[in-house]
Amino acid sequence: MAAVLFALVAACGGGGGDGDGSGDGASSDRTFSDDNFSISFKYPGYLKRGRVTEVAESAGGEPVAQTALAIDEANAIFLAKYEVNAEVDDDNIATFAPQVDQLVQQLTGKPVSGRTTRVGDLPAIRYDDVDLNTPPQGQSRLVFLFDGAVEYLVNCQSTPEERDAITRGCDRVLTTMSRA
Repeated sequence: MAAVLFALVAACGGGGGDGDGSGDGASSDRTFSDDNFSISFKYPGYLKRGRVTEVAESAGGEPVAQTALAIDEANAIFLAKYEVNAEVDDDNIATFAPQVDQLVQQLTGKPVSGRTTRVGDLPAIRYDDVDLNTPPQGQSRLVFLFDGAVEYLVNCQSTPEERDAITRGCDRVLTTMSRA
């Protein structure tokens, strides 16, 4: 499926973090709502909204919308929206998984196999512990969510210093995700 698009984003600007991400985040949750995205979710207050300023590696096409929730430039949850040529749903997502695997493998240079799952009420393909070339010692959890002919990519990218905080934030985003 050439229309499934993917990008790894390396940097975020505007509104860097306000601490080390300590705490559980539940008491300071914020709600993500944006006219460019038809999804919403909760995220910890230690993540600040920012804009994507650099794309280190990508495969496929350009997103129609993107944003970031960041601690700093290298540690963030990046959200991108793509329009795809096919409607993806629970009944056919398994047929698209090998093509998404191929895109992720193209970026990492390593064989990968995502697992189909659901995030909120959306079918998804998830990749855990994906090693990145940029930033150094970077790692991502990649989750491709499908809403008909719209694909959302949630890229929870971290370095060792902020891995726990990004993991907690990513868990919060994914467990509270829903169509807006």
